[in-house]
Amino acid sequence: MNRYRDLASFANSEVVIGTRKRLDGLAKQLIVQSVSLDEVADLALRKQELLASIPAVQPIRNEDLTMVSSGFGERLHPIHKIIKFHAGLDFTAPQGTEIYATGDGRVEFADYATNGYGIHVIVDHGFDYKTLYGSRQAH
Repeated sequence: MNRYRDLASFANSEVVIGTRKRLDGLAKQLIVQSVSLDEVADLALRKQELLASIPAVQPIRNEDLTMVSSGFGERLHPIHKIIKFHAGLDFTAPQGTEIYATGDGRVEFADYATNGYGIHVIVDHGFDYKTLYGSRQAH
């Protein structure tokens, strides 16, 4: 079937048909570009969600922070008195200080234990990021 047969009756049919073919080609390119732009927009949105979810700030406001009592890495364990890897950061602050999630996420688990972390919450930030917030004080 000739898509352009109905245009053959025009006085300048070659020009009209050629123009119509170019317009059809441009329409196809426009569809491809539109899909590509949608993919780029989705990628940008996903990147924005990732950046908001990455735990990248401390959970206590600077004015409430007393000190970082233990850093990430090898340390002398405060109870066992041996060199042991510490996979977190310990912050000290006055009792009652508000603790903030360090990135967007949802609470996956909350509990209280009489030893270890005390009151503790695990936040799932997505993108394979999770943070644990613990308090040695019972409130």
